[in-house]
Amino acid sequence: MDGGVGVTFFDPSLHFVNDCAVLEHINTPADRRLFTICLQADTWLVTKTRNLRPNLFVMDAMSRADLHCHSSASEVSRLGVQRAMGLPECATPPEEVYALAKRRGMDFVTITDHDTIDGVLQIADRSDVFVSEELTAHFRGEPQAVHVLCYGIAPDHHEWLQTHSHDVERCAEYMHERGIVCALAHPYYTVAAQLTPRHRRRLVELFAIWEVRNGARARELNRPAAIYIATHDGIGIGGSDDHAGVDIGRTFTETPPARTTAEYLDHLRAGRTRPRGEQGGAAKWAHAAIALAARSLGGGHELGTGQGMAPDPRTVMRMAERLLREGDARHGATGNDLTPDDARQLLRAWLAAVDLREDELIEHMQAQEFSHADLYRRACRAHERKLGRAVAEVADAIEQGGASTSPRPPPRCSRAASPRSPTARRRRSSARRRRSSTRARARRRAWR
Repeated sequence: MDGGVGVTFFDPSLHFVNDCAVLEHINTPADRRLFTICLQADTWLVTKTRNLRPNLFVMDAMSRADLHCHSSASEVSRLGVQRAMGLPECATPPEEVYALAKRRGMDFVTITDHDTIDGVLQIADRSDVFVSEELTAHFRGEPQAVHVLCYGIAPDHHEWLQTHSHDVERCAEYMHERGIVCALAHPYYTVAAQLTPRHRRRLVELFAIWEVRNGARARELNRPAAIYIATHDGIGIGGSDDHAGVDIGRTFTETPPARTTAEYLDHLRAGRTRPRGEQGGAAKWAHAAIALAARSLGGGHELGTGQGMAPDPRTVMRMAERLLREGDARHGATGNDLTPDDARQLLRAWLAAVDLREDELIEHMQAQEFSHADLYRRACRAHERKLGRAVAEVADAIEQGGASTSPRPPPRCSRAASPRSPTARRRRSSARRRRSSTRARARRRAWR
């Protein structure tokens, strides 16, 4: 390996299914091998000593599963602002989770609710479902905690893990002894106190499998886990981390063909995996919150009519301030400064702005052709149109007001305000820099 680039030899009967460039075909009487080069952006795919594991797949018959998604069993939110507005952690019925996953082409289905298996048990009678949970486990005697995805567990496993969740090392040992597949979820997300390098080194020793593609987190937030697991010869998986019943199955993990859930889990355990699908971003996160609000607070078509009181800007600012403050602390009290009615007013205003109705919002977001980027651009265009109208109204008011009064002579230009003064030149230079910076940000957003 040189400069983050890995080179792999493999038989041509196997196909490499990722964005790799074929360098050369070598034809010999014995066999024919391909040289491939993996881009540094996919450093987690770099060949390591563990059986050349991630680079060998049969292309025409992969098995897929979304290994991180939630149902209405993940009920109580840790954020007080979310509870104050009447929003649960998730509001998607387990049956809908299953139906959407199958519609998106998942061969196997699981639900990883927070510290409960009640949701997945409702669909566990199907042969293509395996029981899982997202365990909140602490380092013993320390404030640091992590989320661990536990796959293919039984109810007695769940009970033991919940009883001993205060000791992540003991939980990991328990699962390894019983052959339970377990993975570290969103490793660089702070669940409680900030993890230190010592904690991360220990997590590498405890968990060979890390979630390196979380569909709710942006590419740049997933990349550190991908690089870390690549350099430590680990195994990478992916899942949507859906809480709104919108993106289930849009991020998933592929393995070689599996006929049963047990075979699929064997592939995970052996590291024959490849995370695929979408990554997250700010727009995707915001749309998930909107969909969750529509599920929880909706109950009539009137939400999307644009009628009723507009949201109070001061209330919206309180929502934003509390979300930022409590999101950083990962918890918060419910308080009495926000109510579900405040959230309904904001939801109603947003739906009216983008010309959507509450009864069609979820269906629109679940559609195959739906794109979070498209919905974001739709909202931006609506905002720009309203802003343009507001500017035009202000300009008309100024013009009409000026016509009704006698014109005043312009003020005399002082030395400080003179167009040629140093102060004026500095102001013009600062304005040019701001415009240049704005254009640069716009170009970056367009490239994304």
